[in-house]
Amino acid sequence: MIADFAVCADDIMSEERGLGTAPSAPTADNWPGPETRNDGTGAAEGAGDAILPVYKTDRSGNGTTLRHTGYACAPSDVAARHVASIFVRMDYREMTRLYPVGSLLLVDQRARPYNGCTVVALVDNATIVVRRYTAGNNTVVLSSWSYDAPSPDLILDKRRVRIIGVVVFFQASHDTEAL
Repeated sequence: MIADFAVCADDIMSEERGLGTAPSAPTADNWPGPETRNDGTGAAEGAGDAILPVYKTDRSGNGTTLRHTGYACAPSDVAARHVASIFVRMDYREMTRLYPVGSLLLVDQRARPYNGCTVVALVDNATIVVRRYTAGNNTVVLSSWSYDAPSPDLILDKRRVRIIGVVVFFQASHDTEAL
C-alpha cells in the first residue's frame, strides 16, 4: 500500500478498477430522461451535470414547432437555479451576434422576460422564434441580432406573442454530440 495516498497497487493496476479500464461512455439509451430525475434539477446520480431535454425548431408550411431530439448536459449549478429549463438548439442565423449556429440555448420556462433579454417566443400560435425582447405598454418588439443579413424586427401586439422562456445559458453543441 502506498502510505501517502492510501492507495493500493490494485487500485491503479487492476483491469476492473484501475487506470487501465476503458471508460464506459454513456449513450442516449442509458441516460435518464427528465422523468427520472432524482432531485428535480435533472442531476443524474453520481454525475456533476444535469441532463435536460433538447428541442429543435422545425419549420414547415404551417409554421414552426419544437421537436424533441434528445438530451444534453447542463452544469448542475445552472440547472439547480433554473429547474423548469429545456435546451433549444439554435439552428438559424437570426442571433449570430450572441450565439453560434448550432449552440444549445438553455431556456427557463418560468423566468419573466425583461427588456434586452433573449427569448424563445411563439408568435400568432404558429411561428417559434429566438429573438431579443423589448416590451412597451401594448407592443412587443422581437429583434434579430445577426452578423448576417438580419431578419426584420417583429413589432406585435402583446396578445399575439407567447413567451416560451428566457435564455439563461448557452453552450456549444459539439460538447453533446456523443449523446
